[in-house]
Amino acid sequence: MAAKKILFVLLMLLLVYNPFAEEPDYEQYQRDTINYGTDNEIAELIRKLKTDNITYLDNDLIALSKTSKNINILNNLFLFFSDREQGGLEDAAMDILQQREEKEPQIVNAAITYLGQVKYVKAQNILQDIIKSNEDRYRNISIKALGKTANGTAGADAISGMLMEFYNNNSPSSETQREIVAALGSAASNNSLNFLLDIIKNNDEGAPLRMAALDAAAKIKNNAALDVIIEAAGAQDVNVRASAISALGSFSGERVEQAIIDGFRDTFFRTRLAAVKAAGDLKLAKAAPFLRYRAERDEVASVKEEAVRALGAIDRSDTNDMLKKLFEDQKNSDKLRILCAEMLLKNNAEQYADQVITKLDDVKSKKQTAFYNGLLKALSNAKTDKVKPLAARLFSSKDIIEKSFALEITAANKFTNFKEEVEKISEDKKNSLSRKAADVLSKL
Repeated sequence: MAAKKILFVLLMLLLVYNPFAEEPDYEQYQRDTINYGTDNEIAELIRKLKTDNITYLDNDLIALSKTSKNINILNNLFLFFSDREQGGLEDAAMDILQQREEKEPQIVNAAITYLGQVKYVKAQNILQDIIKSNEDRYRNISIKALGKTANGTAGADAISGMLMEFYNNNSPSSETQREIVAALGSAASNNSLNFLLDIIKNNDEGAPLRMAALDAAAKIKNNAALDVIIEAAGAQDVNVRASAISALGSFSGERVEQAIIDGFRDTFFRTRLAAVKAAGDLKLAKAAPFLRYRAERDEVASVKEEAVRALGAIDRSDTNDMLKKLFEDQKNSDKLRILCAEMLLKNNAEQYADQVITKLDDVKSKKQTAFYNGLLKALSNAKTDKVKPLAARLFSSKDIIEKSFALEITAANKFTNFKEEVEKISEDKKNSLSRKAADVLSKL
C-alpha cells in the first residue's frame, strides 16, 4: 500500500514538473507581453529592449500606441522612441496634443518631446499655438520642440523670427528666455545670429542666458560670431568661459586653436573639459602634449577620460603611443585603461589587438571582472582577424555574456567560419540570444 502511495506522488510530481517540457519562444514571449501585458510588465520589457538595443519589436509597439489609452504605456513608448529619435508614433502624439485639455500633463509633455525629437514639421502649427496661448505649463517644452522641428527646414527663418518676436514682446521668464535662445540654436537660422551675439556681449545678462546663447551660436556655425565668442573665452564668469571654449569646437583657424590651448590652463575644471572636447572635435594635433598631461595628471576623472577620447580622435602615431603608455600604466584607473583600449583598437586594431587580448587574459586570471568585461567590450568592436581565436574561445564558453560578445565579434568582422555556431544559437528559441544570433546570421 505504501509503495502505491509513493508511486502516486511521483506521478503527480512529474505532471507538475516536466524537465523535458519545451520552454517558450523568447521572442514570442516578448510579443505576448506587448499584446497582453500590464503597464508595469510593458515598462519592464521596454527597459530590457533599451538595454539590449533591440528594435525588431518596433512595429508591435507602434501598433500598441494606436490602440492603448493607458497613460503609463504611452509615456514609456514615447520615451523609448524619443531616445532613439525613431518615428512611428507621430499620429498618437498629435492626437494627444489636439486633445491636451482632457489629458494628463505628463503624457502631453511626453508627446511634445517626442515630436521635437523626430523633428515632425507638421507639428509646428500646434506648437506655435501652445506657445502663444496661456498654456504656461506646456510653453517651454513646446519652444524646445519647435526649435528642433525647424532645424534644416525652409521654415527655419520664420520659426526663429516668431521666437525672437515672442522674446521681445512678451516679457518671458528667465527660464523661458533660455529655452527660446536654445531653440534658436536648434533651428540654426543665420537670421538669429545678431540677436544671440547681443546677449553674449551683454555683461548685465545672467551667466545661464549667455551660456545658452554661446551654445546656440556654436550650432549656427557662422564665422561672424568668432570675435564675440573668443572675447567671451576670457570672461570673468567661469561658466561663460567654459561655454565659450566649448563653442569654439565648432569653428577652425589659428585664433580658435590658440584660445582652446589657453583653455587647458584654466583652473576651472569645466573650462579644461571644454578645451579637451574642442581639441578632440577639431583633431587638434598641437594640443596632444596638453591632452597627455591632462590624461595623466588632471584631478578630475571626467577631464582625464575626455583627454583620452581626444587623443584617440587625433589618431596619429604619436598620440597612439601616448594612449598605449596610458593603457600599460597600472596607476591609471581600470575605466581609463579600458577607454585607452577602445581608442587604440578603433584606430588600429591590427596593431593593438594582441596586446589588449594579453591583458584580457591577465585580468581574467586575477578575477577582475569589471576590467575583463570592459576589455571584452572593446575587443568586440575591433575589426581584425586577430580576434578570431578569441571569438572561438567565447563561443565555447558556457557564459551567456561571453557568447554574446562572440556574436558581436563575428558580426563586426563577418567571420563566416563561425556560421555553424551562430546558426545553432539562432535556432535555440529557448536562448535569449537567439534573435541576436539571427541578426548576426543575416550579416554573414
